[in-house]
Amino acid sequence: MIEINAFRHNQSRFPRAELEKYNGQFVAWSDDGTHILVAHADRAQMEAMLVAMGIYPGDVLICRVAVTDEVAWWSTTEDSAQS
Repeated sequence: MIEINAFRHNQSRFPRAELEKYNGQFVAWSDDGTHILVAHADRAQMEAMLVAMGIYPGDVLICRVAVTDEVAWWSTTEDSAQS
């Protein structure tokens, strides 16, 4: 069973550079959120990989990775006056 607070804490510390390797793929996370068990662009293939490892897909957290560019939004006084 996943302890969600510990999972989210660990997952948030997963290195961005490592996560970018999985961009656009489905990933299955370890119970503690420290690493990715398997990944594949096709969810069915990824789930088959889990089953081959002896892991039931419903027992792990699966998500699609979407790494986006960080965008800074700000408003100057002049921009605010025009709105």
